[in-house]
Amino acid sequence: HVDRNPPFRLIQCPLCGDTSFTTVGFAQVWCDTCHANFTIRYTAGDAGFCLDAKIGHLQYGASRYLIPRSDDLILTMVFKNSGDPLILRREGYCYRDDCAGEQIALTDGQDGPLRAGLHACELGDVYDWAFYGDVPIRFDARRHGSYELVGLDGKTEYWPQTAVLAVTNFSRGEQQDVANAARMLAANAPEGGYRDSLIETLRTVAQRPSIAPYLPHRSQWPPFHELGDGEKYLLYRWQVTQLDGQLPTATPVWLVVTDIAPDKYGHKWQVVREVPQPSP
Repeated sequence: HVDRNPPFRLIQCPLCGDTSFTTVGFAQVWCDTCHANFTIRYTAGDAGFCLDAKIGHLQYGASRYLIPRSDDLILTMVFKNSGDPLILRREGYCYRDDCAGEQIALTDGQDGPLRAGLHACELGDVYDWAFYGDVPIRFDARRHGSYELVGLDGKTEYWPQTAVLAVTNFSRGEQQDVANAARMLAANAPEGGYRDSLIETLRTVAQRPSIAPYLPHRSQWPPFHELGDGEKYLLYRWQVTQLDGQLPTATPVWLVVTDIAPDKYGHKWQVVREVPQPSP
């Protein structure tokens, strides 16, 4: 039903909330504001569409979310089994109490992936943006940029380096060998020289994941309508979990920040508060 429910007349951008999109014939679609990139997929039989958004060319000044530019992190929403929410009149029975007489129930754009002003009674199955993919493991200053991040304690870090993980590509045996080397140095090497720094480096490497952790489907994606003026969500770092015999997974740690030094060369982010982790 593409002719009746064209996706980009229904959605708002999940990164910046804008509703202005650009396309080129036989290519893809971009958000005019933050440059999120969209691809349409089928729904395995149901009338409607799946929509993927990628952030490989995200513009940080326009986006409400600050995420390392990566082709491996994805947002997906699904719209299916719906009527035509672009028809702003009652056609037959409307099930909502606030859709009666001349009053039409409209979406407000504050909850879910759809823009404001659509006929709410015509909506079927709408699944909000799901955040998932592979955690970035390679920092490329030409692609990511590098920005100062001032913490609540006044200390400065550099972002998105904090949100790009290092991996070892070691086998399980090699990882254990590195951990054993740290223990042997601690037990046998004389104090002084580079002993302590070598031990710390070996322990750090031994604790790194061997491959890129996977961000599970529907990981935390905080709603942008809860932000104040000038505030953005910043993906600060990843909590990595690896159980025996299983692949490593990651949980995003979000901060709310404001831009305290915007100029034509970049931004400087001030942490305003932490975003609570969802209950397991």
